Amino acid sequence: MPPDAYVDVLAQTGMGMVSILDTQGRFVMFDAACERATGYSAAEVIGRDARETVIPPDEAEGFAVFIEQLIDEPSPRPQVGHWLTRDGDRLMIAWSNRPIRDDDGTVSGTLAVGIDLTERDRASAELRKLHAELRRRLDEQASLRRVATLVAGEAGAELVFDAAAAEVARVAGADASSIVRYEGNGTTTVVGRFGGSDSEFPVGSGIPVDPSTAIGKVFATGEPARSDSSDVEGVVAAAMRRQGYTTSVAVPIGAMGRPWGALVVVASDGDALDEDVERRVAAFADLLALALASADAREQLLDSRARLVAAADEERRRLERNLHDGAQQRLVTLALKLGLARNATDDSAREELLAAAEVDVREAIDELRALARGLHPPVLSERGLAAALGALARRASLPVTIEHVPEERFPATLEVAVYYVVAEALTNVAKHAQASEAAVAVRREDLRLVVTVRDDGRGGANPRGGTGLEGLIDRVEALRGTFDITSGYASGTTLRAEFPL
Repeated sequence: MPPDAYVDVLAQTGMGMVSILDTQGRFVMFDAACERATGYSAAEVIGRDARETVIPPDEAEGFAVFIEQLIDEPSPRPQVGHWLTRDGDRLMIAWSNRPIRDDDGTVSGTLAVGIDLTERDRASAELRKLHAELRRRLDEQASLRRVATLVAGEAGAELVFDAAAAEVARVAGADASSIVRYEGNGTTTVVGRFGGSDSEFPVGSGIPVDPSTAIGKVFATGEPARSDSSDVEGVVAAAMRRQGYTTSVAVPIGAMGRPWGALVVVASDGDALDEDVERRVAAFADLLALALASADAREQLLDSRARLVAAADEERRRLERNLHDGAQQRLVTLALKLGLARNATDDSAREELLAAAEVDVREAIDELRALARGLHPPVLSERGLAAALGALARRASLPVTIEHVPEERFPATLEVAVYYVVAEALTNVAKHAQASEAAVAVRREDLRLVVTVRDDGRGGANPRGGTGLEGLIDRVEALRGTFDITSGYASGTTLRAEFPL
């Protein structure tokens, strides 16, 4: 088949890019597919050496060898090479080269049919990149799960911190890592670490918060930060340089709504800590924040239980003292008087002893009633919250306004909790607030019962200050409620407790 007819067949079937080169490497033919692929028109390249247009400079030498071999060994041969587009992009093309012979058998050129592999290779590269990213993400999730398992199992803080430091260093591609906790004196304490020299900032050692370091930047801004040790002075940067580390990345760790510390990774090769490292490290920082919150919640629960036990013991001792010093003494005296009356020979003396015994009985009964009322006020059981809180207000040592109390009845445990919250709050107001008045309100809001106690006193109430507020918090939280107190100096105090209904 003549070359022209062969080219026409290829063009009509759309088999690929078709071009013809002479024995000098100049284009003789450049079809429409070549034009579309490269952006060059046929008029721009025909008659010109391919090395002036589409052959990359780094492949020019190989192209010359190809042309020489074409003349010396004129046989069909496959080839894979690059072409340049007008815009300078590289195309990967698989060529099938067929010699073109004159009537006397002399090779006058080559017919090159190419298939553009660029998109296929690009897609393969993207697929490989996607697979690599997927493997990295799966590895990251596995690391997070290992640390989360320790957290869920309530492992010790030291074990959790060291495990997190090891996992984050591996996931981030870092040489070493550490977890530091902010202290109140401008330093941090190392609580977990992995890699590096044991002599440089071991667990328990202090690190100054230098504003130019990654840790210092995180402390100042609350945002992830990166630092180059070559641009930083101070003991931290000097220690990094001694160990050959050039780059550090730090991510904040928050706990209980406040800055707690930072998670830091370091590397000797700055390129090892890529742009995505902050995200990967932040995932571990969030997990550590959860661990800290869980540990704090467990600690608060243990403290609350201890306080409840202590309060119960103190209440039992108070009852014991009151019974011993009051009703019990009166009953002992009563027994003595009754014994004297039985043995008395004088009727008037007997009558006098019996009258005194009757007084002792009544006083003992009154004291027992007062003790029982302290345990559970009868008015609360008989008439509900409104009447019970009204009685509290009347007995208070300062004016108390009952703004609102629902008339409906609630579960007994809830009514008792509300009663004692208000009673303790009013006791605190009288003892500590130096207030002239107070106000109490109990309102039903959706599926919550909200209790507020306000006063116009000096403010400054502290739930952890030993004023009985801790007991209130424990009582409220025991019923799955929430407790909040707002107490500005010289602006009064507002106590708010919410109970789920």
